[in-house]
Amino acid sequence: MKRPLLMILLDAASIHYLSSGYMPFLYGFAKNNKLIELESLFAYRGIEATLFTGKKPNEHGIWTEFNKGENLIWKGKLRRAFVNFVDQLSNDRLSKKVRSKIEKRANLVTTRHVIPVSLLAQFRASQPHKVYEDKYLNNLPTLFDIIKKKKKTFVYIAPPLVDTDEDIFNQTLMRLNSGEWFDFWYLKFSSLDWIGHKFGPNSNEIRRYLIFLDEQVKQLINKFESKYKNPNIIVISDHGMCPVRNYFDFYSIIKAINLRVPEDFTFFIDSTMIRFWFNNENAQVQIESRLNSVKCGQILDFKSRGELYIPKERKYGDLLFALKVGNVVQPSFWYRSTLVKGMHGYAHPIDDYSSPILIVRGDCDLTDKVGFDGVFYLIKQLMGFE
Repeated sequence: MKRPLLMILLDAASIHYLSSGYMPFLYGFAKNNKLIELESLFAYRGIEATLFTGKKPNEHGIWTEFNKGENLIWKGKLRRAFVNFVDQLSNDRLSKKVRSKIEKRANLVTTRHVIPVSLLAQFRASQPHKVYEDKYLNNLPTLFDIIKKKKKTFVYIAPPLVDTDEDIFNQTLMRLNSGEWFDFWYLKFSSLDWIGHKFGPNSNEIRRYLIFLDEQVKQLINKFESKYKNPNIIVISDHGMCPVRNYFDFYSIIKAINLRVPEDFTFFIDSTMIRFWFNNENAQVQIESRLNSVKCGQILDFKSRGELYIPKERKYGDLLFALKVGNVVQPSFWYRSTLVKGMHGYAHPIDDYSSPILIVRGDCDLTDKVGFDGVFYLIKQLMGFE
């Protein structure tokens, strides 16, 4: 008898949350099945690409949400003028919403951002297509390409197709109740991520939502098991969430040096990293000199970039400055006025707040430790492709 695979991804669910107090159902599910140590990956958009290709970011070429390159969507002066007007209201949520609507109309896959208007046309989405689309990575096959080639079926219930956790839960139940058959079910619940950013990983808001999310996962797994005999199940997260202890203002450095943007250099401020592109040696010397005195982070040298599987292409930066755990750049291109209390995406995670979850039920070669690229091969085994 065919055994479908249900894969549930809980965005920003760290191993720190997996306890009888926070997530009683998943805690028991892990004890009764196989809890595998999942290695953190210093990647942003690249985690999903690694998960569904079995290749690391330096192999498939997708790393951060945005890379350096002309963005034709934002070349128009009228669009930029409108966004600039909205930005004057100093409302991060509204600014993100306006940018997102414009980009969605252009069928771009982006995370909501507040990239300054003056730099919008210089950065483009690293992943312009949805991961399940044909030839998502040109000639590199994804899991979804393989499923189609094997004449199997899948259902993808996740952002940006389905926005809220409630809608994901309801749509999954609807499909299960309809009797539709899919060989691979992929669900992604993402609310835990923004709650962790806003309130922090130890907040009451997180505790309440973990209990709620645990109950939803319980209902879906129980329903899945009642519909299909002995199904394969994977519960996974993409990263954890660390408490924020310090805010680093990079703009104070820019104001103190005699350099022009973009004539001398360009930069992109991720929350835990700043990337630079230089147009002259003087600019690089000045920036490096200033950053070397900043104690909350470090410049990633060529060796470190290789060890972290960062793509070599210049579009991801001439110089990378990565913050230490617990620090964030504020303001950034994700948050201008909002002070976040939780963050992820650190180059060198140090505790279980950063560690993602991986629980597997099914017949496959299980190890005690695996990377996101290894999860791809676990999925293939469970689906009978190996």
